[in-house]
Amino acid sequence: MVETRAKRGYSSLQIGLHWTVAALVLLQFLASGPIEDSWRAYVRQEAAPSDTGPTYLHIVTGLLIFGLALWRIWLRMTRGVPALPANEPKALRAVAHTTHFLIYALIIGMPISGSVAWFLGVEPAAAAHVLARNALLA
Repeated sequence: MVETRAKRGYSSLQIGLHWTVAALVLLQFLASGPIEDSWRAYVRQEAAPSDTGPTYLHIVTGLLIFGLALWRIWLRMTRGVPALPANEPKALRAVAHTTHFLIYALIIGMPISGSVAWFLGVEPAAAAHVLARNALLA
């Protein structure tokens, strides 16, 4: 992400959004079993599990993460972020920027790939969703 305006620290809103998204991502990981079971049933053309509440919770939470992540990016572009330390080597600054970009790409891309897989039945999107999950956890 491009730093539009350097500032001393993150705003309370930016910090709150960060930790909310982090908690929701953790919830998604810990509670992903039911949607995985539903997806396997879909792929095998079997009846979906009867308890769909956790599956819908996963979908809604994923869409919430998507919306909050877009809000975080908007805040980042409009309010700015603290500058990296000036004495850091350029290579470390590049790694920091690249890592931040990749994390944002994952938290934006995962809800998109999950939605495409779930609502359109696109199996490669489901595979991309799983790969993105593993990358985000790493």
